[in-house]
Amino acid sequence: SIGYYGYSKDISFVFPNDEFVINADRDLLEMLFVNMLTNAIDAIEDDENDSGSVNLGYNYDKIYHIFTVSDTGKEIENKKRIKAITTIEAPLGIEK
Repeated sequence: SIGYYGYSKDISFVFPNDEFVINADRDLLEMLFVNMLTNAIDAIEDDENDSGSVNLGYNYDKIYHIFTVSDTGKEIENKKRIKAITTIEAPLGIEK
């Protein structure tokens, strides 16, 4: 869905190469990733640079699937407004 989100700058995207299976609510996961990626794109759009990059990282620690999103865009000014989802686990049935 990134292709449908309008942005004007040259943005490169880096996605994990790892293969994994997550048996969970597809709509919930899509909403989570769309939100994180569009926030990263917006931060790059708000930055003064003409280009930027978004990196989606992945790690599995034998219990949790851990995803991170980082970007080269404008830093978050009001860090008190950051909302973090720490875990999404059973009963969604997450498995490696």
